Amino acid sequence: MNTVVAPTAGKRHPSGEEFDQLLISLARQAGDHTFDAEATLIVEPGAYNPIHTRMWTGERHPYRESLEYALALLETGQVGLAEEVLLRVVADQDVDETSPTYGIWSYFAEEPLEQMVPPDWNWADFLGISLALVLLRHEDVLRPAVAAAVREALRHASESIRRRNVSMAYTNIAAKGSFVTLTAGILLQDDELFSYARERVRRLRDQIRTDGSFAEYNSPGYWAITTEAITLITQYVDDPQVHADAREILTELWSHLIQRWWSPGAQLSGPMARAYRDNQGENAPVMALLAKAAGLATPFDPPPLPTCAPYAGGLGLVVPAIVQVEVPLWVTQGLLNGSLGTVRERFSVTAWPSEVPAAVVGTTWRGQTATLGSANCGDFWLQRRPLLGYWREPGDRLWQDVHVLRLRGLKNGRDFASAQFHSVQDEGDVAWIAGWCSPGGDEHIILNPIEDGQAIPVDSLQVRLDLVGAQRLAIYVNGAEVTADEVPLGFGDLITAEVNGFSLAVRIKAAAFGDHTPRLRLVRTEDGWHVVCDMIGDQTHVVLRDVHRAYVCGTVSVSGTARNANGVMSTVSFDGESVSLTWPSRTGKRLLVAAPLGVVTHERHLQLHRSDIDGRSLADVHA
Repeated sequence: MNTVVAPTAGKRHPSGEEFDQLLISLARQAGDHTFDAEATLIVEPGAYNPIHTRMWTGERHPYRESLEYALALLETGQVGLAEEVLLRVVADQDVDETSPTYGIWSYFAEEPLEQMVPPDWNWADFLGISLALVLLRHEDVLRPAVAAAVREALRHASESIRRRNVSMAYTNIAAKGSFVTLTAGILLQDDELFSYARERVRRLRDQIRTDGSFAEYNSPGYWAITTEAITLITQYVDDPQVHADAREILTELWSHLIQRWWSPGAQLSGPMARAYRDNQGENAPVMALLAKAAGLATPFDPPPLPTCAPYAGGLGLVVPAIVQVEVPLWVTQGLLNGSLGTVRERFSVTAWPSEVPAAVVGTTWRGQTATLGSANCGDFWLQRRPLLGYWREPGDRLWQDVHVLRLRGLKNGRDFASAQFHSVQDEGDVAWIAGWCSPGGDEHIILNPIEDGQAIPVDSLQVRLDLVGAQRLAIYVNGAEVTADEVPLGFGDLITAEVNGFSLAVRIKAAAFGDHTPRLRLVRTEDGWHVVCDMIGDQTHVVLRDVHRAYVCGTVSVSGTARNANGVMSTVSFDGESVSLTWPSRTGKRLLVAAPLGVVTHERHLQLHRSDIDGRSLADVHA
């Protein structure tokens, strides 16, 4: 992927207006590079995505990116081609008011709505934003027939959003749909729709106030989506109540990000509710918003941005170009020279998708050369990052040399939503337990269900700690340096790693999975190391519900000082339905985490979960 890189010393930095024009130019280039004139749509290669679609191979024509291209064309004065794209996209919307998919599109022209698994109702929100921006910014240059077609598409999308009336805990969609329905109410002169949207923003504000934070916590891509939508509300909606509520939400959004922004490595530290990548330098819309908030100061001068390929983020730059980022000084300072130390925050009062009251609490420690974050409870579906950290090594280049520590629960090599996570953290020390639930999900919590009692084919079932980008990291087991590409481990073995300014200590203390005997391995990869706990042996079918002992207990410690990571042995104990791990942290605190001993429901995981520091519930000490 070609990128725009930071200029060399002495080169003039672009102004804010010039940077916006650069973003629009990059979006336009991405569209020009991938436009299929015959289909009048963007074309891209198929890629694996287990959510909603099965268009994994060949070529496919996406509607969302095509609408972004139309907006980029209008921003650069190419009205005629933009109109062709607009008419092509709006023609494929479901406009049957009796249809369950009324007002939305499929992802791709080659895959009708009825073939999706299932259709994605969010597409009314995602495409609705582009339609609204086309009308707000360029309706006067469109032919009347084209403008009327876009208005009608926006009406259908807005009505779909209102009918669905998504929970305000679904943060990014709650925000996007609010902007779409607000602007549709204005553009269509629909007072009832505007009133609904106005109250919807108030409900989103109240949801955040009640939870104290975001149910979709610390999710970089979705943070950008939400921030764009709420900022656009302040730009285009002239209503005092809406403005006040949107400003309050914006303050919470920026505060939420800055609390976990790790400025020494220019990364967002963990834990993350939803993420598609671990290196934010590859997340172009996020980097564009942060660059604008930082005033394009180093290292955002500018950040790495793709120059082609919409699937790499190029077309997604058109909306950040339009968004007028105005932040207080503490945001800019936090991005350029953020605070170090520990922050603990209650993200939500429940652990989605359950309604069982169980506060989700996140803890993030940030040091000069390393950072580590964890959620007290969660799961391992493909977008989740319940235990995530980064470290820096001498000579590292921001966004290019990225070192990631991530714990994963895997089935057949893919992230497994039925795998559960419990932890407690003090500074850079995390005590954790992994388990499994039934019923549950495969790669997605809801869309790929595994029913209670269902036998699932399993080639491999693993809990794995990944050290990505760790080629230069010297690894030791019980003090002896590892030179082989794979070595067996015993439970309780101490795995340590050292590099200038960073040290790591890991132990897998205990594991069980029904009648199988788990085994531990340390494996060298092309870009680092894996600490692997294999739960089963040969290929088999597993009925999760019938596995009565299923857990992995471990500890992870990182430090910004050589030989300072916590290698002290933990203690595992059993009490009725629960397994507990107790561990003394480096600050002298007693960390305890407890989880179900076997496979139980997700709700039972929350009921049996316990995480405390010195006998105090983590939920009670989140502040």
